Amino acid sequence: MQGVSLGIVHSLVETCIRQLDPHIVDSVHLKAHTTSQFRSLRCATVETCTRTKRVRWEEVRTLLKPLPLEDEILVSLDQVISRTKTREVFCVEYGYSDLIVNKGRFLAPCGNSNCQSCADLVQSSAYSCIPLAIVISESVEVFIDYSGVEERTAPLRIMQPGEVFGVFEVLDFILGEGVVEPIWSLSAGARSIHIIAPLGNRSLPQWLRTRLGRQIIWTKKSPHWQLVKETTDSGWQTRMVVLPREVIQKIRKTDRLFEFLLETGWTQSRSLRNSMVDDAHLRGIVGSEVAKEPAPLGELYHYATLRHLLSLSKGSAPCFVSASTIPAASGPFDQFCSVLGNALADNTDFAYEPVIMQPSHVGSGSKAYYSLRCPSMPGPRPENVNTYAAVASSFRNVLDRLRVEPWPSLASSARFFVRDCDFANYPGIFKTESLKSENFMRSTTKDQKMIYFDSPFFVAGVEFSVVGEAGQNTRTTHLSRTA
Repeated sequence: MQGVSLGIVHSLVETCIRQLDPHIVDSVHLKAHTTSQFRSLRCATVETCTRTKRVRWEEVRTLLKPLPLEDEILVSLDQVISRTKTREVFCVEYGYSDLIVNKGRFLAPCGNSNCQSCADLVQSSAYSCIPLAIVISESVEVFIDYSGVEERTAPLRIMQPGEVFGVFEVLDFILGEGVVEPIWSLSAGARSIHIIAPLGNRSLPQWLRTRLGRQIIWTKKSPHWQLVKETTDSGWQTRMVVLPREVIQKIRKTDRLFEFLLETGWTQSRSLRNSMVDDAHLRGIVGSEVAKEPAPLGELYHYATLRHLLSLSKGSAPCFVSASTIPAASGPFDQFCSVLGNALADNTDFAYEPVIMQPSHVGSGSKAYYSLRCPSMPGPRPENVNTYAAVASSFRNVLDRLRVEPWPSLASSARFFVRDCDFANYPGIFKTESLKSENFMRSTTKDQKMIYFDSPFFVAGVEFSVVGEAGQNTRTTHLSRTA
């Protein structure tokens, strides 16, 4: 940062509110490595909760070493933490779907108000609405929660081991800026999921109760993540390191850690700094074509959806894929699909392979999906339409007329599908059943069962190939206040 005024950089930090793509890491190896070490950590204080621990930094550092963190960041953390009296940080665990941040407010793992360990965590992390934390194992989802208005979430990001959140809130604290609570939430694992299986039978909860010997209160009006939560064991855990106030207060503006955060903020703000120009450019290209085409959902929603599809295809936003086809699912989905598959096999004649569609940042060339029936784009959901074939056809026609890159690349790979319509009146629209089951299954089951394409997720949507690189960022990514 030589030659750059620190005051200028400080002002730029306020604009850094966009995420870069996460590293793609060998999560299976990291899970085995970090789980065994986390269990062996020595507690530094007497505590009442096994999910929250104060531990010595030296012990935590061994968990962070194999993660995709730059060595200089660990060294800079060594430098800052060495100035504290206790040299302690928090190690915390959250079960699948547990909220870590609820609409901008950090939550401790234990909901017990009498828990001494979690009370210590909350008090020690109250320097900002969201403390600085590093993901150790499994993953977390950043999403906008629309519950109360509609039962829907909009996934913004899946964060992997080695990624850090709370950075901008901490910078606000260090720089003496006012607190601005973000609108997003953050959960252990992915809440924004769709179970692809016949879930409409009213007897399904009873079948699961019989098989598992436990109470199942889920109904078909409940979000799908709740069914996964109720039917799986508690062994799936997201583990994180949370830095307490005594560490944050020791960060100096001359430290390499602070410099690194500013540099990262400047890099991450690129999309925000260019957003107005990009938006004007895209509107000039897309807006005129949208105006020529009937827009059953309205021109503004039509344009926003096309722009969202472009972000998905470039890998800059999480798209939906089958959890069975990625290296590390964002939840105990294998266990759940096995339980559900056995319950269906015992009580029905269905020969379907249950799968879970989850948000993910996948690499270039990967097949990905977006549902027009169950949209996950941030913003209000449109009113239901009489036929999704008209919606899909309208998007298809606009893409076909866009000749400026990267639109042709998206158009060439996009296959809009609907479950049922008069296909003769909608050329270029495919039947849902034409999708290949092998894109959703593990190789060992491809020749044995089918995918339940009658799921609401597949009523209408688009299949496309990702043309961007999900792992193109070369340094640790950080979460902004608005993601």
